[in-house]
Amino acid sequence: MSLPAPVTAAPLSFTQELLLRTERSHHGTALGPHVLARSAFALPERIDVGRLRAALDEVVAGHEALRTVLTPDGPIVAPPRPVPLTVFDSDVDIPDCLAQPIPIDDPPLLRAFAGPDLLLLTAHHSVADPWSLDLVARGLQRAAAPRSGQAATPRTDAALPYWERVLADLPPAPLPMVDEQPGTPPIAWPLELGSLNLGHLRRAARAAGTTPFLAGLTAYQIALKEITGTTEFAVTVLTSGRSRADWATVGFFMNAVVIRSSFAGRPTAAEASRRVRVAFAEACAHELPVMELINRLPAADRLFRQPGTISVQFELIEVPGSPAWRGLALRPPIPPVRPLLPFTGMQWALEVDPADESLYGSAFTWGIALEPGFLAELTTRYVALLTGFGETLEERL
Repeated sequence: MSLPAPVTAAPLSFTQELLLRTERSHHGTALGPHVLARSAFALPERIDVGRLRAALDEVVAGHEALRTVLTPDGPIVAPPRPVPLTVFDSDVDIPDCLAQPIPIDDPPLLRAFAGPDLLLLTAHHSVADPWSLDLVARGLQRAAAPRSGQAATPRTDAALPYWERVLADLPPAPLPMVDEQPGTPPIAWPLELGSLNLGHLRRAARAAGTTPFLAGLTAYQIALKEITGTTEFAVTVLTSGRSRADWATVGFFMNAVVIRSSFAGRPTAAEASRRVRVAFAEACAHELPVMELINRLPAADRLFRQPGTISVQFELIEVPGSPAWRGLALRPPIPPVRPLLPFTGMQWALEVDPADESLYGSAFTWGIALEPGFLAELTTRYVALLTGFGETLEERL
């Protein structure tokens, strides 16, 4: 389609700047048609297709982020156009729907698939993240809310000394590698998590006096330590990248924060959990948009590039529930979500199924080859740690 000229009225989020940076060095990896955010919602009854079309078009008209195309010359905001909507019967191939490509030059960058009891939403990840699709679904229930605008830029100068210390002399990634393979695309490895669910994370969190997310992160680091012997960690985690003022804003705002912690001195599991909690709190207190770090610190520039410093990432996605949606219930996407931010190493990505709080996930390797059997051993140990976390808190690592 013919796009209008670039505009200055739609400033890029810091994460979008990082995507453009990656796309310039590795064409097709960040803005390709298969880089998608996906969500699925259970419907209490068959939806009226006419009303759904009108609601989708209203949401796109109200959220210019869904009509924004990233180009090397700047963002282009296209005028509102109808959202492609596919109506299907119960025998549809759901993974195939969720995997359908969205060309970056074909706004609006949102697609919808409606069945008798299911609504699937996909969007190009350059303009939306999982939180955004949750907001889009809310927008289908009410008039699209006006955008709240970009978050204010944090006080970079005040936080930089902290990040200079955290990113200085990063410890080697605790990964048993066979080979480095620069330039190779991410490879997804499904994780066999068995009966592990959000309840296990909550119980582990209560026992350790922490949060479910941090219980999952701590177990991830303990499992890596037990298998590889590593005692110091720098794990990159993803945050929503939103302030309270931006919670109702559709767009790609996810941010990356490096959590650096140490298990030196053979701490107990309870002490290890405390160290991770403190490190996470300090990192969040000094959080900066990752592109600001890249522009100011060479160590951050080396970490968030491909190829770059070999690192490990941890991600646990639990989109907030919305009980007042008049019956609309969130369902998880089926295909694994590929990593969005450029890195070299391994990403451990978990998602929560809101229907039964079960966990599913994938490990992604990018630019490296791991020893055979490592991921299976890591997964087994991870599940064992979380299912028995409360009984092992006083045991030394």
